[in-house]
Amino acid sequence: HNNKKELFDFNIKLINTMVDKYGEDNEYVYISYLFLARYYILDSEYDIAKSLISFIEEIKENKKFENSEVIQYIIYMTKASYAEGVEDFNNSYSLYLKAYKLNKKLYKNNPEARLHVLNPLSRVALLLSKIIESEKYIKEAMSIEKNDTNLDSLCLSLDTFINYANIYKSIEDYKKTLIIYKTAETLYDGTKKIYNIKDDFPCIIEFYTEYANFLVTIGQYSEGIKISTKALSILKKLKIINAILEINNLSTIAYAQKESGQYKEAKKSYTKALKIMDTIKNRQKIKYKKMIAESIKRINNLQKTSNK
Repeated sequence: HNNKKELFDFNIKLINTMVDKYGEDNEYVYISYLFLARYYILDSEYDIAKSLISFIEEIKENKKFENSEVIQYIIYMTKASYAEGVEDFNNSYSLYLKAYKLNKKLYKNNPEARLHVLNPLSRVALLLSKIIESEKYIKEAMSIEKNDTNLDSLCLSLDTFINYANIYKSIEDYKKTLIIYKTAETLYDGTKKIYNIKDDFPCIIEFYTEYANFLVTIGQYSEGIKISTKALSILKKLKIINAILEINNLSTIAYAQKESGQYKEAKKSYTKALKIMDTIKNRQKIKYKKMIAESIKRINNLQKTSNK
């Protein structure tokens, strides 16, 4: 998720491996193409993703596969992710629900597998203001993860905590939101300690990004800057290229600096964010460029006012 080149290379290697082992016309090869479609969704290449999904759906309609339901489950998940990416949230929610029901049937003896659908299902439900449904699915995820210090599920747990925190943030229960973030941070640090791991995991970057944004929202500017700076430091240390996370953290830092009266520093942070714009897709670039340009304009006005 945080290293696009590595993810792309892995998907291509997976397809080639499946072709070498089973031949081109095989269900495992088609499943690999669906994973490649997920990559293109993450990279905002929605047209390519849509073409891949349509290609696999057409093949599935004309062939009988041994693992037909598994392929259908992955199709639901991929189409739901695509719909979420293009902001068709109603369709996304409907598809995630279908995936959820099929997941329960396919993996009834493996509840941990349900986490892969519960987190996005809860997230999209919240985007549709379905707060009761969102909380229901996230609590199911939390019950699966309860007392779980399994290293393999750590990143899924962090995703669950982000979604859980967002539910309470949406109803402005900031005290509860802060408790959830702090609990997740303690879980992460504790799990690393149990396994004697010193380096950070890439998934913590997204968690810190969300956490810092929340801290700044409630006026804890110095803490927000501290957490966002930590996120940027991990990005650099792990040599991860993710423009969106960089821009989000730089914008959080800049906003906190602005609100703290550090106008010069805020403009520097926003300017750094603007320089990263050329590396992201047009759909996202327009949104972020406009937002940052307006923020710099407000800072200039504040500077003029303070100098009078």
